[in-house]
Amino acid sequence: KLDGLKFCYIGDGNNMANSLTVGALKVGMSVSLGCPEGYFPDQTIIDFAKQYPGKFQIISNPVEAAADADVVYTASILIHRFPLPKK
Repeated sequence: KLDGLKFCYIGDGNNMANSLTVGALKVGMSVSLGCPEGYFPDQTIIDFAKQYPGKFQIISNPVEAAADADVVYTASILIHRFPLPKK
């Protein structure tokens, strides 16, 4: 059962983020995208998500985006877009 679970995608708002967003929303999941500024998904996906009020958000901080997520999917390009924390 997927309805009511939170899905998080971390990475560029590319075709993978677009497809996963649409699929997750259609099966009743809420979606949190952790996308860097300037790399958000296509506006058509954002408009599509408006059909699901309160179930879609885009956050530039990947840690915040993944908070309380039941499923987290990450893209391998991550390191190039999000700055690494300083030690």
